[in-house]
Amino acid sequence: MLNRLASRFRSPDLDADDDDAPHPECQLPPATARRVAVHEAGRALVTAALRPGALLTVAMPWMTAPSPGIRVRPLDSLPTADMLLVQVKIALAGKVAEALLLGVAGMDHGGGEGSNLANATITVVRLLTNGGFGARLTWTGAVTPATVGMLLRSDPVLAAEVERTLRVQFVSTHRLLARCHGALETVAGLLEQHGVVNGAIVERILATPIEGGIQ
Repeated sequence: MLNRLASRFRSPDLDADDDDAPHPECQLPPATARRVAVHEAGRALVTAALRPGALLTVAMPWMTAPSPGIRVRPLDSLPTADMLLVQVKIALAGKVAEALLLGVAGMDHGGGEGSNLANATITVVRLLTNGGFGARLTWTGAVTPATVGMLLRSDPVLAAEVERTLRVQFVSTHRLLARCHGALETVAGLLEQHGVVNGAIVERILATPIEGGIQ
């Protein structure tokens, strides 16, 4: 099914440059490249589903142009709580995609300050504290990678609310990606083959009924 679907979406705008142009060679072992492709495909599909028209490209880490990962248009307004929760879903989508296609998620979604899990956590903490969308209106100071751990350890109520919010968003993201399993396989395959896929192509794949997109 992957080859059949992928062939339907070959086009001159498959990536940011000419499809026949040479791309940097992948230096990752095949299993690692597969996991990275699945991870980024999940993030791209959730972006396409929840922010239509915002996804510009999705690229593997060895690509230098465009930049690796997902590249999106900036928000055209000040973010609301719902917009921030969409960002949380996008950050969690790589872990969900790996679990769905590979059976288990790797550690690449977590780790250091710039990891997807860190970004999701910090976004939720900022939403609940700085944004005043939690149980209290009191502003507790700037939430940064350097302060978020101490803030959560010192406030068990906030920590529980953050964990609950992250789990709700994780389940919601899992439901979304589980409904577009074929699209996830297709985008991951295209990333493995080409290194970069245009956002418009991701949206076309997502919109394909049953076989490729949301079921």
